[in-house]
Amino acid sequence: MAALWDVVYRARDIAVFHQAPVADLIVEGDTVTGVVVRLHRAAVRVQGQVILGCGGFQASPRLRRQYLGEGWDLVALRGTRFNTGTMMEKAVAAGAGAVGHFGGCHATPHDLNAAKILTPADADRMSRYSFPYSVMVNAEGRRFMDEGENVFSLTYAKTGAAIVKQPHAIAFQVFDQKTIHLLEPRYCTASPIEADTIEELAVKIGVDAVVLAATIREYNDGTPTDATSRFAPFSLDGVSTSPSLAIPKSNWALPIDTPPFVAYGATCGITFTYGGLKVDEGARVLNNEGVAMPGLWAVGEIAGGFFAFNYPGGSGLTKGAVFGKIAGEAAARRARESSIE
Repeated sequence: MAALWDVVYRARDIAVFHQAPVADLIVEGDTVTGVVVRLHRAAVRVQGQVILGCGGFQASPRLRRQYLGEGWDLVALRGTRFNTGTMMEKAVAAGAGAVGHFGGCHATPHDLNAAKILTPADADRMSRYSFPYSVMVNAEGRRFMDEGENVFSLTYAKTGAAIVKQPHAIAFQVFDQKTIHLLEPRYCTASPIEADTIEELAVKIGVDAVVLAATIREYNDGTPTDATSRFAPFSLDGVSTSPSLAIPKSNWALPIDTPPFVAYGATCGITFTYGGLKVDEGARVLNNEGVAMPGLWAVGEIAGGFFAFNYPGGSGLTKGAVFGKIAGEAAARRARESSIE
């Protein structure tokens, strides 16, 4: 990033605005000719090619509630607080098509006690991704998902959404001493709760002790007798409770039986949303009739139609880099051709 900024600041023909949010598009029919920039004392019209790279609508409680549903207006925000969906709505108002899973988002297990809006320095320090080695229960002490469905990089982005559906959007990841050493380094920012018995742990985390003890006992009874010898923490080991439990644990199903027991509180942290503007393979924004809107491109999470229900780790970065390059080259080419004309 520093290298990119060095290039921008050395260039004599690139103007950089700070504290200057884009507030609207300048549109003539279907053609976009620039943007309106909102400053403290005036609105400035900037003419040129427009590439929207302003993320999804995850920072807007209003749009989260509208599209994602009940309770999503209250979740913690992992990403930047400036991705409010403003330009997505402005583009749609100008005729751009909308596409994708508007009811879906990248939502991860997030430290229960973290701030609702994180600073950039803390944005990736509050994740709680070692849940495949845990038994995860809700505020009632009951399991609600398959913690070992797959490796965390293929399930973490939908796990936050599962937590939102639980009472008070709270979960607890319960570990014993057989797996506590496997927790990723980000857990060092958390406040673990420890106890010598499950009942004592339940009291400390505010969960019904009878219910939690029954949950752990039922889970332990469903684990295979050779679980410890077959356990392989870094691959899909097939150590499963299936078909013993209504909600199975498909991999890494070790019994929780070696005290002291440790619990970490988690809630949902939203990173970005899936629904957005309709684009083609050249990152050009398409109108409601499927025709490209001249002068307008969309890249990154403001472009919809790429993800639905789940998300493979790192693919959003790839999407942004690939289509950012495509859009940048196309916009520069159109600007050059326009200047010749």
